Parts: sequence; C-alpha cells; structure tokens
Amino acid sequence: MSRNFTFPINSTVLNNFPKLDDKVCVVSIIGKSRYNLNSSKASILNSNINIDAFRGWNEDDTDTSVDHTCHIEGFYDDANHVIYLHFLSAYDTCSLANVCESVHKRLTEHGYWQLWQDSEHKHARALLYLFSVSHIIMMTQPGSSLDITCVRLFRILDEIRKKLQMAVGDILKDLGAPREWCLAARPCSPRVLFVFETCLLTETPGNDNSAFNRPRTQKISPLKKLQHSIEDQIYRILRKARIITNISNNSLFAVAANQEFVYVCSNSSKSVAAKDSLSFYLTQLHNTCAIPKDSDNPQRSHGYQMNRHGNQKVSGLVTLPTEMSTLPKGNDFSSFLKQHVDLALGKGFDDNVGRNPVPALFETESCELTLQICDALYEFFMIDPMGTTGKLHFNTLKTKLEVDLRFSEGRCGKILPLAENAYAEGLPQHYTRSYHQQKLAAARRVLSQHARGPASEKYLKQLEEECTRIWKSGRELCEQTSLTGNHCTNALHRLSEDEDQSNNQGVKLPVLPHASQVKTKSTCNCGRKQSEREDPFDHKAANFDFYDQLRKTCCDKLENIELPVFKPSIAEVKSSPAKPIVEEAETPIANKDLSRLDIVSGMSNLSLTMSLVESEASDSMYSHGPQGSFTTEPQLEQPQHANTEQGSQRDDSPEALGTEVEVSQQATERQHSTTEYLAGMLHSVSPPGLLPQFPSWSLVGLSKYNAYSYSQGLDQPGFLHGGNFLLPWDLNGKGDKEKWPTVAEMSTKKGKSKRGQKDQASEVNAKIYLGIEYECPRGHRFFITSPDKILKLPSGATGPPKENAAKLLNTDFPLYTACHCRSAKGYIAQLMRVFVAVPEGPVEVSLTPRVQPGPPPCPVFHPGTTSAVPLPKGKIWVLRLPFIYIGEDGPILPPTDSQHLNSCRLLKGLFTITEDSS
Repeated sequence: MSRNFTFPINSTVLNNFPKLDDKVCVVSIIGKSRYNLNSSKASILNSNINIDAFRGWNEDDTDTSVDHTCHIEGFYDDANHVIYLHFLSAYDTCSLANVCESVHKRLTEHGYWQLWQDSEHKHARALLYLFSVSHIIMMTQPGSSLDITCVRLFRILDEIRKKLQMAVGDILKDLGAPREWCLAARPCSPRVLFVFETCLLTETPGNDNSAFNRPRTQKISPLKKLQHSIEDQIYRILRKARIITNISNNSLFAVAANQEFVYVCSNSSKSVAAKDSLSFYLTQLHNTCAIPKDSDNPQRSHGYQMNRHGNQKVSGLVTLPTEMSTLPKGNDFSSFLKQHVDLALGKGFDDNVGRNPVPALFETESCELTLQICDALYEFFMIDPMGTTGKLHFNTLKTKLEVDLRFSEGRCGKILPLAENAYAEGLPQHYTRSYHQQKLAAARRVLSQHARGPASEKYLKQLEEECTRIWKSGRELCEQTSLTGNHCTNALHRLSEDEDQSNNQGVKLPVLPHASQVKTKSTCNCGRKQSEREDPFDHKAANFDFYDQLRKTCCDKLENIELPVFKPSIAEVKSSPAKPIVEEAETPIANKDLSRLDIVSGMSNLSLTMSLVESEASDSMYSHGPQGSFTTEPQLEQPQHANTEQGSQRDDSPEALGTEVEVSQQATERQHSTTEYLAGMLHSVSPPGLLPQFPSWSLVGLSKYNAYSYSQGLDQPGFLHGGNFLLPWDLNGKGDKEKWPTVAEMSTKKGKSKRGQKDQASEVNAKIYLGIEYECPRGHRFFITSPDKILKLPSGATGPPKENAAKLLNTDFPLYTACHCRSAKGYIAQLMRVFVAVPEGPVEVSLTPRVQPGPPPCPVFHPGTTSAVPLPKGKIWVLRLPFIYIGEDGPILPPTDSQHLNSCRLLKGLFTITEDSS
C-alpha cells in the first residue's frame, strides 16, 4: 500500500493509512537541490525510511496538472510515526526543468520579471504554510555555506505570520485542534535543521570509526569542528537579524540550544546518500572494475552484486541497497535526524534561553487530525485565503517581496515629471499626430535614460497616456492631408456636410474648411489670367472649382468644347467608387491576349480615326491624289495603314494602352448611366458606362487664328523670357485656291505646265502652330521644343525662335520637368496646357489626349471622349490638363525618385491631321 500523498489529500487515501490514531511528528524539507536533473534534496531521507520514497525527475511522470513552481509531496512513515512534507519549487532542479519546458509562452506574455515574482510569491506562501504545520524543518543547501538571502525572507514571513495568526486560529478551532495550538496558530515553534551537501574537507582513508581519520590524541574530528563552526555562524546571523530570540514562541522558528542542528555531508556519505541513484551505481561499477595500484598481485575486489542482498518491495516501493542504507557511524545522518524526531515524539522541544525562560509551546496530535489540519491550511495558504483579511495580508506579502519593484517605482516616479516636461517643452498650439509621436519619443528617451527596474514599462505607459491626454485636450490638429501631401493647419474640426462630432473633452468640433496655408500660383483654362490657388483637399477643388471661378471673370465668353460629364435623369443619384472593374467579353476578341481584356474594356470609349507615325525626315512628301492634295514636312501614312502597322510592331509597348484598343461593337455603343456617376477620374480601367460628375479637363477657343503674332508670341502672363512662342508646323500642298483664304502666313503661286499647258492647280502653304506648355508652382510658364529641351531665346535675342514643331508631332511628352526659374528649391513644372492654332482650309486637326501620370501599372487618364476631339478651324485652341490625377488609391503625385519621372508622360498620338473632303 502506497503511503505517498499530495495536496489536497484524497479522503480515500487518508482512510487507507495505518495507525491513524498514533501521534506523529511533521518533518518538512525546504531549500535548494544540487544542479543535477536526477537529484532530489529529500533523497537523503530515503536511508531513514529504508525506501526510495523521494526521487528526482521521472520521465514517466506526465501529470500536467502539477504546478512545478510550487508543489508539496508527502509521505507517511508509520513505522517511525513521522509525516514528511517535501516542498518542491523553482529552486529544485527537476521542477525548474519542467517549468522551462512550458515557460516560453508565459515569458512572451508577461516577461521574466513577472513570472519570477509570481513564483517567489507562491514560494513564500508555501513556506508560511510549512512553518505553521511542521515540528521540524530541514533546510538543505547544495553548497557548503548558508545563503544569507533567506534572512530577509524569514523576517518577512515572521511579520506576515503574526498578522495571519487570528485567521489561522479560527480554521484550527473549527477542526478541533487544541486550544494552545489555536492561539499560537501552529503546533510549536518549529526547529530548523541545516544540511549542507558539499564538504570542503579532504578525507583520509583509514579504518577508524570516526568520519575522518584523526590522530589518537585529537578528541574531535575536523568534520565535527566544521559543523560546530557553521552552527556558531548561523546562530550569530539569525540572532543579529532577530529571526530567533530568547523566547522561541515569539520567533518564526528556533534552533536547538543543546543539540547539533547542522549536518555536513562527508565525501563518503555524499556518495551514498546525497547523490542520485545513477551516480551511486556508476561509483559502484567503477569500484568493482578498478585494480588497486599499491598491490603487487592485483586482484579484483569483491563485486557489488556479491555484497548486496537484493531489492525488497515494501508497500509498492523498492528498498535501497545495503550500501545506500549504511553510512559511516561517525557522520550518520539517520542518527542526526532521529534524535530530534525522538525528542519531538517525547517531551517536545524547549528552545527558550535566558534567565527567565517561559514554558515552550509544543503540541502533537493524531495522524488523522494532523493530516486534516495540513489539508485545511494548505487550502488557506496555497489555494484561496478565507475572507478579505487573508487576501489583504497576502497582498502585503507580495508587496514586501517585490523590493526590486519598489525601488524601480521610486526611481521611475522621480523621472516621470522630467519626461513629461520634456514633452510639454516648446509645444505649438496645435500639432499633428506625427509631431506628437516625435515629442513622445523624446520624452521616452528621457525616461529610459534614468528609469531602472521592472516598473519601467509601467511608467512608460503612464507617460504615453499623459502625453496623449495633453495632445487630445484641445491641441489636436486636423489630420486631413491635401492632395499634394500637406496637412491641414486648422485645429480638429469637421466640415459643414459632416455629422456633429465631439473631441476628447466632449466639446463639439467647429465647422471649418480644410486649409494647409500652402498657396501656389496657377493660370486659368485659356492662360490669360493667373491667381493664387489654395492647396486642394479634394478632387473637385483641384480640377474644377479653381478654374470654374476664374472662368467667370476670364474665360466665360470663350467658345468651349464640352467634354463628357454625368447628366442625371432623376432627382437622387449616387456615386460609384473609382475602382477597376473587369467585364467579361460579350463577343470574342480575335488575336488578343486574354490578359488585356481589362484594358480593352476600360478603353472602350476611345477610338482614334488617325494617328501620326514616327518620322524624322523633313523633306518627304505626303500625297492624297491629284485633287486637294497637300504635303507636310513629316511624312504621314494612311490612318488605317498606320494603325495596322503600329499595332503589329508595338503590340507590347506601353503606348498600346491607348492606341491599340479593339473592342466589340456592343461595348463601343454602351450607353452612359444617368443615375450613377463616377466619383473619380476617367482612366483606362474605370468602370465602363460611368461618367464623372464634373470635367477635370478643359478645351476652349482662345482667339481667332489671325490673332496670333508669330514674331511676338502669346501675350499672356507668367511666361519666362523667350518662352511664349508657339512652334510652326508647315503644311504644303496643291489644292483649290478658293478653299484657302488669303492670310498672312499663306502665299498663292500659279504654276505653269510644261509644253504650254494651263495651270491645273494652285500651290498653297499654311502653318499650324503648336505649343506644349509647362507651369511651375510659382506661376512660371514656358513651352518646349523637344521632350528634353525648353523653349528659350538666347540672351538679347528677339523675334520668333528658329525651331519648328517637327519634334512634337509624334513623341511622348514628359509630364514633369525642371523649371528654369531662379529658386534654391528647384521647382518642378507640370505639363498643364496644349496650344493648337488651326488655320482655315481643307485640313482638320483633332486631339487625343492620354496621360500616364505614374510608372506602370499606373492607368492611362483621358477626358472620356469616344474618339479624337476635332478642333474647329480658324481658331487657337487651348487644352487644359488636370492639376491632380486621382487614382483608386488616392492622388498620384510626382515620384520622389528622379529616375521614375520619365514614366510620367503625355502619350504620343496627341495630334491627328486629316484632309477635309468637303
């Protein structure tokens, strides 16, 4: 029958114990074990009970319900009337190994310090429990000296024990414990024995009965002298710390006045008692196989198996070998402990000293009542204290144990005001979250430089909460960002269309518009008037409101070509987010890659009647036949052939996004919605069938064709010196003279045929003037002569430039280029307008604007026309491009990397020329 038990004690196990009516002595084992996985500090007791009851780590033990940081195992030795309580904690190697296997998650959640403090708190409560139920407490040390850190712990336990004395006494009274036991809340002042597992003395072999060989004239062995010396040291330390006093009833524990209370394991006893079984058997194996060095005729010594009497099973446990139960008589641990146990079961302990000693308290009860008291007090100390008083004192115990925390809190409490002052220093009236984070980081650095200990994290959180409270107490700046990336400078507010909102203090937010105090200078649609522009915070303000306001005072009377916009048919309409929608092709698209179906669907509203092809020759001819033919300096091909040839040669180029669009007839003729509009801008992957609520582009007629002076250029504000000239595009051809009016740039010549034939046609020429205009944030404007060169006259030069528009006909134009204005910042100018002066005559010019404002996979933006926009003849037309391009993820700003600026461009194929057949 097994006599091992754990807490809480099972009633079935308790009833099976023999000799329950006999009085027993409770012996507890506390302290630390050696750094060996298989070791157990209680294994030294196995020799007393002649049973291997206390073992170290067991691989077969898979009980996960055991708390390895604080566990008490018991054994009832009915033969000697002793109850052994072995306290296992993190100071035991086997328990620490089990804790380390499952501690990773707790370390991640709570940290090392919190985990260790919880373990130390449980350890102190377990010691309080053992000092309240034990008669003898055996404190083991793996070394050869006392760990004086236990002195502080003993003083704390003594203070808390006195506070819990009344609560424990009430529990004992309910269980029927003796009156003196209930008043003192313990059976006696427990006697503490100290066991040291390491001996620094050198043992000399011999046959003497003493622990170590000594001369015959010496009365006391060196080991005994060592034990007595350690006793004197321990007694002085405990008396000076007032752990023990003359009256043992008032002390946490007592030490024997006239008996030995220190035991030091000698080398021989350590090998058989203190070591684990594995070490013992290895030693025996070595001794069996070793050959004596001092023997001339070496013979093997008697083997271990010849001397051992075999293992006997008693109550399910294995008895120790004879060698493990037999110790040298001079340093016998069994006799050392037995003398204290016999005294406890006899007349009891009287450890009071002094001139006027008082009677010592000592009580022993039956095994059954003792186990019931141990079980009830275990629940009080280790599981859940009864009442708020017990909880209050245990909280006090935790506070006193956390000396590192108290020091850390005192240190951090002094530094916290300094860190708060570092945050509050130089704060503006209102600031953004990013500035708040910068100031908070500076305050955290101040605290981290001086704060120490485990409370640092706690005070860091307090610092964050206080700094956040300061920021949210009327100092929050509006977090809205403009389309150009600037923050609103107003305090936290709401717009007029927003619902009522309150700040952190419960005050309603004021109604204010967004404003960043960043202003730029921009020009109206036609280019004749400049004005300061507020930093836009929404799409409509950037691309419509500003130009619409200037239109009322400047461009209102000019001819305007309307671009497609949403026209509602009902009172209530809704917007659709500008997210890409890929439609399934209703009709098969031949000879096209399926991966481009989304591009084809998005570009279904674009169709080009004609596009120009690359040509570098300036003297090639273009012929349309004998009647009404004309020539241009860049050679042109037939529109249908040009599209076919370009499509076969540049099928995978980026220009194919806008120029090579083939859609089914049903997709081309799709009707636009009149109940739902597009919230963003039109681009190549916009949902088909939806139009924007307002136009982001503009196309106006500036003036008549004859109003432009080639020698003086445009008379508009903002142009840099020599940068206001349009570049000519010469048209030479043979046609009917009546179709070409007489203008300053045209001349009429009659050609004579050879052999006296009559003149069959008139030779005419005309000029189309082109201009690609850029504008910087300071309002500076200029044209370009090629994609990488701006129009600029030499110093002191006057008159028109010598360049023509040949390099502008069929090329990509960069959307951003450096402005040549004198500024240290180096402003970037954006392509904002395209000027086209179309003469009268049998020629038609149309525009197909397509802009890719970012590197791929950025979509291609367009004004939403289903075909190229024809320009009426005899006027100067101005195409104004959007100020901000809005994609699905927000505004597409200029790339910060200069290498990506070339990816932002106005795609080639902008200009298209066709012959007027009328």
